[in-house]
Amino acid sequence: MKYLYSLLFNTLLTLLVFSSVSSATVSPNQLSLGGIHLGDSIDYVYSIYGRPHAARLYKDNPAYYEYDYQNGLLIKFWNESTPKNVVDIQVTERNGFATPAGVEVGMNSDVLLNLYGKPDNHRARNVIHYWTYYNREDSYQYLRFTIISDKITEIKLHWSE
Repeated sequence: MKYLYSLLFNTLLTLLVFSSVSSATVSPNQLSLGGIHLGDSIDYVYSIYGRPHAARLYKDNPAYYEYDYQNGLLIKFWNESTPKNVVDIQVTERNGFATPAGVEVGMNSDVLLNLYGKPDNHRARNVIHYWTYYNREDSYQYLRFTIISDKITEIKLHWSE
């Protein structure tokens, strides 16, 4: 009987551990950087951060308009909508832009495992790792972290077409 209880306890413990690690998708309220959300209007971004240093059509796809704030912050807007809406935010410097959970460029990658769990997608190119966490309600929206030497070097919040 002790063996049965021990087996049952260990099985439940294993299931609990693996279920908490494998559930990596993030809730929609975690999809924000520096107070800007996917879908926010260009006017809302102006109201918080002012005008960018440079504004241009995105070089790879003219359907997007790109704002460069020259502090490691790039924001892309869907160019064919009115009002223009945020579809992509990239942060490449430690500039105060953080996720709602407090993740910033420069932090150790362990913080991601503690806050979000194992990533939904992990790709690697040599020493560069890309950890992606999808919106649990809309898989076209995601947070992607670029990691080099266990440090977060870029955070990207994106809404795919």
